[in-house]
Amino acid sequence: MRFILERLQRETQREPAGVSLQGLGDRLHHFYRDYCRGRWLDQGLTRATHQSLAALNHPYSLLQVDAVVGINTFALLCAISRRSQNPFWPCGNPAQRSEYNPNRLLQFIGRTAVLSPLAFWLYNRQHLYGLQLRAARLDQLMLAQASLAHLDCREATLVGIDLEGADLREANFSRCNLKRANLQAADLRGAQFQGADLSGAQLMGAQLTGASFTNACLAHAQLDSTGVAIAQQSGAFFSAAEFHALQALAQQEETLLPSQPGNQAEGETNPPFFGNETLTAEPRRGSPR
Repeated sequence: MRFILERLQRETQREPAGVSLQGLGDRLHHFYRDYCRGRWLDQGLTRATHQSLAALNHPYSLLQVDAVVGINTFALLCAISRRSQNPFWPCGNPAQRSEYNPNRLLQFIGRTAVLSPLAFWLYNRQHLYGLQLRAARLDQLMLAQASLAHLDCREATLVGIDLEGADLREANFSRCNLKRANLQAADLRGAQFQGADLSGAQLMGAQLTGASFTNACLAHAQLDSTGVAIAQQSGAFFSAAEFHALQALAQQEETLLPSQPGNQAEGETNPPFFGNETLTAEPRRGSPR
């Protein structure tokens, strides 16, 4: 992947009017979106590659070739996003409803399972820096030891996700559902958990320096003494009842506030490929259970 990007950059420098990383990212994102809809299974690159391999007596099925095409496309999109500093939205931008599907990444990963149940994790876990997964649904997903620094998962549903040992520095989990998530030994330095529900989560051995748990719920979560101190200092709840009471109050306040037509969500005008919320009520300090 690194050699592909370096060659592209050399060609761009040699011929500035040629294909840029940004232009390639746009094209690949359209291909990825169509791929996730099953468009390319019986035509194009997948079919041609399968026929070429069959002519050489390789025993790969069409579905296996399709999975390899998908895995490599995803890895290249992640690499281009990082190199060009333009965000990649695997599920689409929630502000653009016509392009947004909160289950798209899970569906994509399901298609790669024909190679192995852990094929996506094996091939892509080191290429996930800075993904935009706002409001995505990723329950029970296996991403242990993945490189996910600067991940944006605001308002995502991540129940039971396995992030043990993952690099999650500066990740944003504000208002996420992280119930029963496995975050043991994860690097969470500078991560944001404002308003997140971490009930029953495993956080033993996690690095939490600079992490913020303002108005987050840590009822029945497992933390070491250092983690408990950090969570208490930043204003976490250790009582589910208090957390849900604050949520109800915030929802009531939202219904009473007049709409602000010029107050768009961040990223709302961004296209699909390119593109610290906190609740204001004063938290009551509970005691870890």
